[in-house]
Amino acid sequence: SKLNSSPQLSAQSKPNQTADQEGWSVVKADPPKAYSKMKMVEKTIQNYTTLTTTCLDQELCSICCNPLGSGQVLSLTKCGHKFHSLCIQDMILRQPGQQHIQCPNCQTIHGIKTGNQPMGGEMSFKKMAGKVPGHPDCGMIVIKYTMADGLQTDCHPHPGKQFSTKGFPRVAILPDNEKGNIVLGLLVKAFRRRMVFTVGPSLSRGEDDCVTWNG
Repeated sequence: SKLNSSPQLSAQSKPNQTADQEGWSVVKADPPKAYSKMKMVEKTIQNYTTLTTTCLDQELCSICCNPLGSGQVLSLTKCGHKFHSLCIQDMILRQPGQQHIQCPNCQTIHGIKTGNQPMGGEMSFKKMAGKVPGHPDCGMIVIKYTMADGLQTDCHPHPGKQFSTKGFPRVAILPDNEKGNIVLGLLVKAFRRRMVFTVGPSLSRGEDDCVTWNG
């Protein structure tokens, strides 16, 4: 089918995606940009905002709820919404990845949204002959996530402290049909952009500094 020949699902056509000897396609996360966190924030602001001086008297910055006339104002390039420069900078610093701006007003994403999923993990997937309940007319796609314990970086809650990966490997299953392959492609993209997992408290275990599902 057209979807099965998609570049998303071909291990040879994607960087950071290979095939092992057992037929599993193995995906690794894209490495972060080789900039300091603050430098990445500066580049993101430079790429996706413009300095503006045209503000209405009663126009407010929706981040701090103060009048826009009280500081330097930036306009987002796609949607045009305006915010204080320092508010935008602080917002980007606090979010998991610093390569994008998501407008607080309309949620338009400027740039490439990334997360803080720890590096070193793998997402593997393989098509098998089994059946998924509710989908008797197709096989299944088995997805396996692996992560290893490590140290938190400056994009995590407690930099320098160890995080644990209890509960890994984790397994997910999709039907091997049109919709299942679309979802698989999106999960591959999310894993490469480090958005599937994050580091924080585990509600199921009652422990902190764990690798958990993101969201």
